[in-house]
Amino acid sequence: MSDLQMLLEDADLVPVDQDADSWDLGQLRTLFRHAIRKLGRRKLTCFIDALDECDEVEVGEMLALFEDLGQYAVQNNIQFYVCLSSRHYPYIDIRHGQKLILENQPGHAEDLTEYVRDRLRAGSGPKNDEVVTEILRKASGVFMWVVLVVDILNKEYLRGRLFAVESRLQEIPSELSELFQNILTRDQDNMDDLLLSIQWLLYSARPLKREEYYLALVSALAPDTLKEWNPKDNTHELIDRFITSSSKGLAETTRSDDKTVQFIHESVRDFLLKDNGLRKLWPNMGDDFEAQSQDKLKDCCSAYFTSVDISAHMPDDEFLLKLHKKDAKKVKQDVVHSFPFMDYAINYILFHADAAAQKIPQDSFFLGFPLKQWVKSNNVFEEHRTRRHNPESINLLERLVNAG
Repeated sequence: MSDLQMLLEDADLVPVDQDADSWDLGQLRTLFRHAIRKLGRRKLTCFIDALDECDEVEVGEMLALFEDLGQYAVQNNIQFYVCLSSRHYPYIDIRHGQKLILENQPGHAEDLTEYVRDRLRAGSGPKNDEVVTEILRKASGVFMWVVLVVDILNKEYLRGRLFAVESRLQEIPSELSELFQNILTRDQDNMDDLLLSIQWLLYSARPLKREEYYLALVSALAPDTLKEWNPKDNTHELIDRFITSSSKGLAETTRSDDKTVQFIHESVRDFLLKDNGLRKLWPNMGDDFEAQSQDKLKDCCSAYFTSVDISAHMPDDEFLLKLHKKDAKKVKQDVVHSFPFMDYAINYILFHADAAAQKIPQDSFFLGFPLKQWVKSNNVFEEHRTRRHNPESINLLERLVNAG
């Protein structure tokens, strides 16, 4: 039996009657401390990415834990190592450790140069060398800036506008946040698409899959076109193009198995939320941007939920209530295949309504909410029988909905 298994079965650390999904942070810290102490001659290296994206108080507590464990490891000759990554701000102070600043490392400048020469479609010649040199000068070592600017200049090259490349490069701001604003405001094409894209990327309850993102936006932009999904009409290539165009190039499909949609870099989120980007782009929305966005996301879920008809893919109510998990999962998969956004719409419509209610009254929404239809549809996505409800017995559910 492994040492870790013995720790997990230690009743003093993990109570026998504790649910698997009810761990708290204190327990995890205690368990981790005990695991480090039992390493013996084994070696453990922890890699922790993007500390700058976490709450500063939580970061401080985590660093204190690792510093204590590191000191214990040194004193007891235990091979325990921690590698942390973060942007320069907010500043993170570590008492003992080796700091590596990426842009100061040998080879970083060479990597940037190689990237520009490889990706810039400018051909060869002295003029190309001048453009490459200017890109690297303005980039100041920021790789994301280089990626965005090379893409912008390639559009000029592909149009044959060689004369415009140098002037366009001079127009591009050197600061990354200013570059984001420049990209998003350079033209006013499809600004409704952009607003919806930003709202979903910032405030969705979970990352949206590629097809979910597409249908979430269509639910607001063209609800009359919603129908059963046909993968032959909506190819991955077309959807990826829509993701790029609707976000003006600042969102992408991940390489994960789920193919979710996210910002191309966390600095885009920082520009929007921390650098006042939202107010610069949509000043008319004032301080209620989040509440208005949550209300819009609720409307998107409602539009999809009420516009498409999934009845042909559903068993009758009585049969569905009795389905075992395995069979219920098959029904769910069939519905999701034909209506990819329905799972999200059903599960999170009330979540977004509740979030919007902090500043925008939801009385009329709840009064007109098609509860019976929602219960029927929700039963399709509940694999456990105990979580399914009879659509005809809705009094208790009505009270739960009204309670938020």
